[in-house]
Amino acid sequence: MLPLDLDPYTSPREKQVIPDSQPQVAGLKNLRPLAYLSCSLYVLTTFGSWLVVKFFPEFTSPRTHYLVYLTLSSASIMSFLAWTYRAAGNARRIDSNDMPLNPGKAVWGYFIPLANFVIPFRAMRGIARASIGRGSDGHVIIWWVLTSIRVIFPANLLLFVDLLAWERTSFASILVGKTFSVIGWGLLVTGVLLVLRITRAQEEIRRGFSS
Repeated sequence: MLPLDLDPYTSPREKQVIPDSQPQVAGLKNLRPLAYLSCSLYVLTTFGSWLVVKFFPEFTSPRTHYLVYLTLSSASIMSFLAWTYRAAGNARRIDSNDMPLNPGKAVWGYFIPLANFVIPFRAMRGIARASIGRGSDGHVIIWWVLTSIRVIFPANLLLFVDLLAWERTSFASILVGKTFSVIGWGLLVTGVLLVLRITRAQEEIRRGFSS
């Protein structure tokens, strides 16, 4: 049976183009530089204070620790958001049904109070589904639970509570600090693996299309 959009009365010599049902993935961006940069900076952010104490003991003041952490974390966040923007754009080209959010919303969703509990998760889930498949949902959920506890919840809490006024030497603050430290390690491993996994999948799609 001829496709509906083909004219049966057209001469065989005339070229007729059959619509391509495959996703249009031409022009996918290379994620690897941003992925490696953001993951490396994230690891350095986690180990930054320890490295200062270990190798530069003369610069172990609280102010130095804060400056090192602020510099590394800011660079890590910016590179991760740049990776997210590019990964979201690629995902929409691969499968816009799995990735309904545009790249801009995928990034700005992190900065909208309360809505940042939902939008970044939907964005990362869409990126992972379009790149890897729906089998990646479990990985994304674990990453987002850890992210919500370690990053999103404290950021929203700052809107209502002055955390700096909380006595840091209290038992509760020490317990929370230790708990957040453990969650941070889990987030580090889960986040780095998720970014690299998505990057590898999109790179395979990009190379497969260009070959």
